Amino acid sequence: MQQFYFSTRYITVMFLLIYTLWLLGCQQQSAANNPTSTMPAVESPRPSPAVAAAIPAPEAASVPAITPANTAAPIPVAAPAAAPAVANPTKVTDLTQGKDFDLAMLDSSNVKLSKLLGRRKVLVINFWATWCGPCRREIPDLVALQKAYQGNKDVEIIGLTIEDPAQFREAVKAFSKQFEINYKIGFSPVPMFMAFNGTDPRGPIPQTFIIGKDGKLLEHIKGMRPAFKDYIQQAVDLALKS
Repeated sequence: MQQFYFSTRYITVMFLLIYTLWLLGCQQQSAANNPTSTMPAVESPRPSPAVAAAIPAPEAASVPAITPANTAAPIPVAAPAAAPAVANPTKVTDLTQGKDFDLAMLDSSNVKLSKLLGRRKVLVINFWATWCGPCRREIPDLVALQKAYQGNKDVEIIGLTIEDPAQFREAVKAFSKQFEINYKIGFSPVPMFMAFNGTDPRGPIPQTFIIGKDGKLLEHIKGMRPAFKDYIQQAVDLALKS
């Protein structure tokens, strides 16, 4: 009887093993014949419409605050384009139609535009604002230019923000300290900026003007351009020789 019991148990175990292997083989064959029956791929999660709407576009969105430490590296370019000479430079007084403007400076002084022009100096005027991302990227280059011409009485760099001094003087002062601005900062009256801007309805900033020793406009740059510092320096050096 004991021998019969072990034989029966051995047959049962073998039967269960063979049955299990047969079921696995059937499942594999079914999966091979029906590939669409497999579990679908899990898609990566997508943001809700509300979240997607809050994500800014790469170029159109405002640029976040940039500190001088991470803006020191210039935009890489193959070679900076040489600053071209203006064939028939225009007098700045022609742009302003003979109007003079009173500029409130950050140090609480005031200066007339006419006092800045025609003093046998090459003048670089940069229109900007604290909230303007491209303007912020240009500031380290302007700081470097001021250092390059430090001690040269024939070159003057002035940054004119288009913000209202009555509301934003302290903000501009704090901004200038944060970015370690070493050139003169003032506030441009809106009519002056529009006179320099011309007929462009967008009124973009930054805008940079290089004015020769005789008060004539030699260069006008709208927006931020690659190799900004090298381009401006070439134009200023060319103006110094004229």
